[in-house]
Amino acid sequence: MENNFDVDLIKKQMLRKYPYFGAIINNLKYEIAKDNSGTETAETDGKTIYFNPNFLSKLPEQEQVFCFAHEVSHIALDHIMRSKGKNKKYGTLPPMRLSINI
Repeated sequence: MENNFDVDLIKKQMLRKYPYFGAIINNLKYEIAKDNSGTETAETDGKTIYFNPNFLSKLPEQEQVFCFAHEVSHIALDHIMRSKGKNKKYGTLPPMRLSINI
């Protein structure tokens, strides 16, 4: 499947729409998830956003921006550190379209 996305364009659109996340957006790495990683959509470790190109390619442009902004918000809201030591059973939801107040 041909990649129907441009990570640099998505970053620029996030900066325009969510300028208060600017430092985070500009300091993150953005990488295609490895085939065996189990990343069906997108995820972050707090330093990098890993994404599945097949998933991202199927989304309209605005949803691509939202997907990355959703991952950035996990970092901005310190979800990575706050989840340490918590039960992993409840840490992963099946792929679905989630909406948060961004």
